[in-house]
Amino acid sequence: MSYNNEFILRHLADDPHAPASPEASSSRSHAPRHALLPRGPTLAHALPSSHVLEEEAVRSSSLELARQSVEAERERALAEALAEEERKEKRRELKESQGTWTNLIAGRRKGKDKGGGPDTRDGKTKPFDRPPQAYELYAAIDKKDLNYIARVRDHAFPLLLQKNAGEFPIIYASRIGQSHKDIVILLCGALSRYVNHLDDEDFSKRETISVLRALRVNLKMAIDNSLLPAFDSSLLSSYLQVLIMSEGDIWIHKAVHEVALWLRTWEVQPGTTVLPVEVDHSQSPLAEEAGLVKATRRRAPSDTEPLPFRQGPVHKAESLISSFCTKELKNVPLRSGKEGGLGVEEYVANSTMDLVLMAGWTVLSEIVPGGLEALPTYTFARDLRTYSMFNERLAQHRTVIQPKLQSNKRLKRQVDLLVEVCGETRIGIKGRVEILKERLDGR
Repeated sequence: MSYNNEFILRHLADDPHAPASPEASSSRSHAPRHALLPRGPTLAHALPSSHVLEEEAVRSSSLELARQSVEAERERALAEALAEEERKEKRRELKESQGTWTNLIAGRRKGKDKGGGPDTRDGKTKPFDRPPQAYELYAAIDKKDLNYIARVRDHAFPLLLQKNAGEFPIIYASRIGQSHKDIVILLCGALSRYVNHLDDEDFSKRETISVLRALRVNLKMAIDNSLLPAFDSSLLSSYLQVLIMSEGDIWIHKAVHEVALWLRTWEVQPGTTVLPVEVDHSQSPLAEEAGLVKATRRRAPSDTEPLPFRQGPVHKAESLISSFCTKELKNVPLRSGKEGGLGVEEYVANSTMDLVLMAGWTVLSEIVPGGLEALPTYTFARDLRTYSMFNERLAQHRTVIQPKLQSNKRLKRQVDLLVEVCGETRIGIKGRVEILKERLDGR
């Protein structure tokens, strides 16, 4: 609603009844006005308090952190999936180059070879017209018929594990003597071939579990037979290697985890005095290393008394391997100077070094954001394959690993020592393990 104040203005003028003149109107229109205020933003509502703004900031930060965490977890899962696919692809290529057990059996079931003997060009053997019998397999062992045994290996593998007439085929062949050593090697190779060509998921299948159980019985009987004084022990380490492989990756992963626990906190303390222990030497050397001997404290040693090794990561790795060997070898002392005993000692040393390398890589991968792919288990206790893989991974991730090692001097010393000692090919494998005991565990 608006009001007309013209009459009030006239009343205030000299002549309230005189009409407004144009001059007066013009003079009033040119009268000076007040300066205009500068324009500025106008808040329709008051700003929230500082407490409310802080709460909103904290809530927004939490949401952003959660979003970034989910994104990082997604990227890590994707990286692990890609690494797993890469590992499977490498393993598939390796199997294709060597010939997989599953494909071999599937190929034999599709049809029969029309040739008269084994096809040496692609490794195929002639399938059976009827299932082979146990007496035929033992007759082939007597005649040293390698072709027939190879056919049984390819088309009727469980027959090689069955006990007939009180003996397993591999025990029967080994008891004949040195003349049938090539047959024993073929049978041991057949067991190793079956285990090597199993996929990870095969170890959980019921039919595979039963075959592996029979396979382990054969190997344990072969180990016991090799320990008898009258029999050859040169294949003892081969039996042991296949036996460990038949346990799958679970045993290796557990052993690597235990050694990694030692490496995470282990630091050699120079000048530390360790009281020696009194050892019952009636036990086997492997049992002694595994900690299965009686040990008691005695007086502090004199200057002329040697100090034993301290228990450390290398000793832990060796004790894990040795305890497994001791269990499977029934605590029978190795025959020093014999080929089989030396072979087992070499295998134990190789396994010990590989466990320490794999544990070192596990600890190293934990300090890298997002982690690193674990070393494969198929290289375990196979000469320098694990060390070569360790070096390749170090070179591949050097840009990520080196900054982390600079801030972790203890782990850097461990990694440098592993690279220096384990790659020293001028020293035997047992000598390298002894150096690792001295420099990593400390005397």
